[in-house]
Amino acid sequence: DRDGFNRPYTLMTPLLDVVATHSWPRSDDFAYLCTVEKLADMWTYNNGFTRFAHGFYLWKAKALGHWQWVYSWEVANAHVPVFFARDTSAAYAFPGGFLDTLKYEHVAEGIDDHRYLELLESMLKDAPKDDAFAKDARAFLKVLEEFLPQYPHDTGQVTGAEAGGVYDESKETGYFEPWRRQIAEYIAAIKEKRAPKKVDAAWA
Repeated sequence: DRDGFNRPYTLMTPLLDVVATHSWPRSDDFAYLCTVEKLADMWTYNNGFTRFAHGFYLWKAKALGHWQWVYSWEVANAHVPVFFARDTSAAYAFPGGFLDTLKYEHVAEGIDDHRYLELLESMLKDAPKDDAFAKDARAFLKVLEEFLPQYPHDTGQVTGAEAGGVYDESKETGYFEPWRRQIAEYIAAIKEKRAPKKVDAAWA
């Protein structure tokens, strides 16, 4: 990414603790400096209120977090739900608390996906290199990483200003549940020192 004078922002990376960037080819230099050279922590930005953006893609991108420009626009009247159709908020202030939406639920599921992935990877670091079951889990994660797209737009999703309205990812989430079940099975098997069961749907 560059400023209005065509100067690359990457020159500032060593001065930063965290870089927040869109997930598109123009940000590849930032991603390299953060995830390979380790000059700063990377967070992805404005990839939509999707389970994918907050979970499996976050892991694929080697980012430590994801955030949206706005979570609640509050332009709809929470007392009159019929007006919600034109609002792009993920949650609404409501008498006595808040009212969540499908976007909010997608984000929550994505965060859980990411937790499972991070837990399994942390457990595999301590597992013996020659352990057959650990090798199986590492092979699954390798295949998963190669299968996941490089950028959100590779699956028809978007990053940038338009991403705030994205939440209907039903066509893209078919694998997420069996993937998480397989990851959970690896975690349980490592803890219980037993052979992991294969979740067939996760390998389909």
